[in-house]
Amino acid sequence: MSFKNLITTFSNQAKWVRITTYVITAYLIYALILGLITPLVLQSQLPGVLSDKLGRTVSIEKVRINPFLLRVRVSDFIVEEEQTNAPFVQVS
Repeated sequence: MSFKNLITTFSNQAKWVRITTYVITAYLIYALILGLITPLVLQSQLPGVLSDKLGRTVSIEKVRINPFLLRVRVSDFIVEEEQTNAPFVQVS
């Protein structure tokens, strides 16, 4: 079956099948971006941005996002004192 035949077969489906396919595809892309890509970007970029803004050393061990429950979890968030390496704010 060629790609052209596949497209023709899909466009001949009932309207509700095509709309459902589009909605499910959009939701899976949303879940992939929010659940896998966004935590990796936040984990690598957020400590540097916060350190620049606060003038203190910031570290984050892990960021997890559950796109289905809309829940964000941050593990071992530490903001250190300006002069020493003692924690100013620490959330485990």
